[in-house]
Order: sequence, then C-alpha cells, then structure tokens
Amino acid sequence: MPNTPVVVNTDAFYSCKNLTSVTIPQNVKQIDSGAFDSCTGLNKLIISNGIKTINGFSNCRGLNSLVIPNSVTEIGGGAFSGCTGFTGSLAIPSGVTKIGSSAFEGCSGFRGNLVIPDSVTEIGGGAFSGCSGFRGDLVIPNSVEWMWGSTFSGCSGFNGNLVISNSLTTIGHNEFSGCSGFRGDLVIPSNITWIGMSAFARCSGFKNLIIPDSVTKIYSNAFEGCSGFTGNLVIPNSVTSIGSNAFEGCSGFTGDLVIPNNLRTIQSQTFSGCSGFNGDLIIPDNVTSISYHAFEGCNGFRGNLILSNNLTTTGINTFMNCSGFSGSLVIPNNIKTIDYMSFYKCSGFTGNLIIPNNVTTIQAYAFYECSGISGDLVIPDSVTKIYSNAFIGCNFDSVSISSNTTVESQAFNEGITITYR
Repeated sequence: MPNTPVVVNTDAFYSCKNLTSVTIPQNVKQIDSGAFDSCTGLNKLIISNGIKTINGFSNCRGLNSLVIPNSVTEIGGGAFSGCTGFTGSLAIPSGVTKIGSSAFEGCSGFRGNLVIPDSVTEIGGGAFSGCSGFRGDLVIPNSVEWMWGSTFSGCSGFNGNLVISNSLTTIGHNEFSGCSGFRGDLVIPSNITWIGMSAFARCSGFKNLIIPDSVTKIYSNAFEGCSGFTGNLVIPNSVTSIGSNAFEGCSGFTGDLVIPNNLRTIQSQTFSGCSGFNGDLIIPDNVTSISYHAFEGCNGFRGNLILSNNLTTTGINTFMNCSGFSGSLVIPNNIKTIDYMSFYKCSGFTGNLIIPNNVTTIQAYAFYECSGISGDLVIPDSVTKIYSNAFIGCNFDSVSISSNTTVESQAFNEGITITYR
C-alpha cells in the first residue's frame, strides 16, 4: 500500500480474494468499515504504529496472527469478525477506549488468554461472541462502564474465574450465555440494577451465586441451565421482578430458596427443575399469582410449603412432582381456581386438606397421587365443578360434596364414600 492515503475508505479492497499481504503505513490514521472485508486469501497483515481506528477486516479467514499497534484507540464494529484463523492470545493495547459491536465475533481460533486493558470504557454488543477458544480467567476491568449485550456469548473455552467491572450498572441480554467453562463463584457487582435475558444462561460451571441488593429486576432465562450452582439461593428483597425460566434447570442448589418479599408474581418455569433445594418453601404474602410450571420438579424440598395469603392464582403444573414437601397443605382463602396438575404427585403432604370457601373450580389432576393426604374432605358449596382425576390417589376416609357441584368421572378413588348434601 502506498504511503500517501490517510484514510482507507469503505469497501476499498472488498473481497479482493487474491490479495495475500497488506502493510498499513504509519500515516494511515483510519481504516473504514468493509475496507478489506472478505479478502479470504489475505494471510499477512502488518499494521504500523500511528493508526487510531481499525475497521474492515471481517471474514479474512486466512489471517492467523494479529498484532494491534499501541496507537489504536478504537476497534470498530465488525473489524475482525469471522476471522477464524487467528490463534494464540489476544491482547488489546492499553490505549484502546472502545471495542465496537461484533469486533471479534466468531473468531473461534484464539487459544490463549484475552486481555482487556483498563483504558477500555465501552464494549459493543457481540464484540467477542462465539470466540470459543479463549482460555483462563476473563477480567473485565473497572474502567468498563458499558457493555451492550451478547458481548461474550458462546465463549465456552474460558476455564477460570469471571470478574465483572464494578462500574457496570446493568448486565445485558445474553451477555455471557453459553460460557459453560467458567469456574468459581459468580459475584454480581454491587452497582448492577438489572440482569438481562439469558445473561448467564447455560453457564454451568459456576459454584456459588451472589446477587447484591442493588438488583431490582432479573429477566427471563437469566440463569437458566446454570446447573453447577450450589448452596443457598438468596434473592434480595430489592428484586421486584423475576422473568420466566430465570433459574430453570439450576439443579445444583443444595440449600434454601429465599424468595424476595417484594415480589408480586412468580412467572412460568422460574424455578422449574431446581431439584436440589431443601427445607421449607415460603411464598411471601405480596405474591398474588404463580404461573404455570413455576416449581415443577423441585423434588428436593423437605419441609413445609407455605403459600402467600394473598395468592389468587396457581398456574398449570405449578408444584408438579414436588414430592418432598411435608406437613399439611394449606390452600389460601383467596384462591378461586386450583389449576390443572397444580399439586400433581406431591406425595409428601400429610394430614387433612381444607378447600377454602372461595374456590369455584378444581381442575383435572390438581391433587393427583397426593397420597399422604388423608382424613375427611369437605368440598365447600362455592365449588361448581371438579374435573376428572382431581383427587385420584389421595387417601381420604370420606368426601362431602354439595349436590350442586358437577363431579366428572374418576375424580376420586374408586370405592371412596362420597356424601352429597
């Protein structure tokens, strides 16, 4: 390349497949987007000191090494995306302040460490997404104030600790999703206010999870599939919203689940498959609804289930297969419908079951094979319909039902004494 241009313009050498070597001289200060994109034959790149902004080498798959000069202050969006031939480590120079979106996306050939200097303040969305070969720790320095989502998604090769900048206030959607190799504890910094959708989904190597009381919102699937978490899960009272599937499949927790007092709704599948929780499960009184499958398969609980007194709705399969609960099951007075399979195979409950006077409908399989429930069951006059298999497998001595209640076939065990009043 001659020594005269100051800027290499957009698409200047786009898809020049026969180009094998490029030397960027010192007087070039900027390379625009697309300048050398898809030059698949390029196997040698020398960038001289002096350049400030780098763009335009995406899909240059023949490159196997990258040295970014110390003069660079910005690595542009998509600058090296799809350059799958890079190997070794990647050290970002100490003068860089911004790494653009998708800057290194899909650079799966790196096999060493990623070093981000404390000069960087912003990392764009998807900047390192799919860089599955990086190893060791990932340290995001405290200088970083902005990350725009999916920044490290699919970086499954990191096998050390994750240290997140204390200057961040949010963790974006899909930020670290699929980073299954991280080890040690996941410590959310104390300035974080919300944790984005699928932010840590399938990060199965973490051990303990520490959520600070600065967090107010946890989006859907935020920690889905993080099966390595152990110990207790304490969600601070500052949290007012937890999205669906947020902790689905976090089967490694081995202690208590503490649900925040200010939560009003437990969304669908929020804790589904969290089979390791034990002790009591207390649903705080501010909770008014629990959506479908919320606690399905949480069969490790060994204590009481204490439901919110203000609960009006239980969703389909809410506590399905939670077979470890013990003690009596107390249905809150404000419940109107006990939904399909709500307590399906919750075989550990014991004693009498009291259906409150506000209940109008008991759906199919609602208490199916709750074999520990016994004694006399009185269905209140408010109940208009009981669906099939609602109480099959419950060991009641007798059942009393209003003559105005519609009872589908096989709602109760065959041979049980049923009195209509």
